[in-house]
Amino acid sequence: MTSRFMPFRGEEGAPIFDRTHPTSLRRYFVHLETLFARYRITDDLEKKSYTTSFLECDLADNWEALREFSDENKTYMDFTSRLSDLYNLNIPRYTILDLERVVSDQFRSGFQSLQDLSEYHLRFNAISSHLLNYGLLSPSEQSRMYLQAFDTSLHSRINFRLQIQCPDHFPSLPHPIDMIFEAARWILRDPSSFSTPPTLLTIPNTTQTPTIPNVTLRTSCRSSPMRSPVHSLYKPPTSPCTVIDLQPSPFYVHLSRLLHPLPL
Repeated sequence: MTSRFMPFRGEEGAPIFDRTHPTSLRRYFVHLETLFARYRITDDLEKKSYTTSFLECDLADNWEALREFSDENKTYMDFTSRLSDLYNLNIPRYTILDLERVVSDQFRSGFQSLQDLSEYHLRFNAISSHLLNYGLLSPSEQSRMYLQAFDTSLHSRINFRLQIQCPDHFPSLPHPIDMIFEAARWILRDPSSFSTPPTLLTIPNTTQTPTIPNVTLRTSCRSSPMRSPVHSLYKPPTSPCTVIDLQPSPFYVHLSRLLHPLPL
């Protein structure tokens, strides 16, 4: 049965703020908002009072000393915004150097299992998404940096897998990191996929229009000039004449045989 009252500090369901990890302040506020909605607490002064009631005494005193807490004209949002600013939650938590460090560390260690890939993806996504929200990183830069963690062999296989999955994808546009992750997971899941991808051969177009040479029919003969022109069209192999005739006319061949029979 759900209690009608907010929990006390230390009770089950009470929000916890770890002062040694300031980034947990966001989760602390989220937990508070959930309790406020459940118990229908809408008054700003009451919200601020509950915000400090779950803290250690010295930390609660420090928070309550803020003007945003003591001033009744300041809202609960003013108070939480001031706390976020004091705990440096309103500035980027990560930098590009943090993302580069994750990539370089993973490149050195490599991907030995699917778990290595999953841990890298989660860590990279957390930092890069934070940088994207602050405008410190573009989606294309995010994808390119994500691929830098893979060695040359695995990188080429990932690209080959993506080409199969997305044949119409424009080559100069990088794929989202989630698609790269799925391609890499498919490769790591099946060891046989580490075989060398086939090489695509490009055969140049060597088709050319055939050129028909200009053939000039010439007859070179040292025979007597008294011979008829018809006789020059046919000579036995022993004749010192050279005849170039691509397609001799059957009529002239027949006529030549009638007028000049072969010598015995």
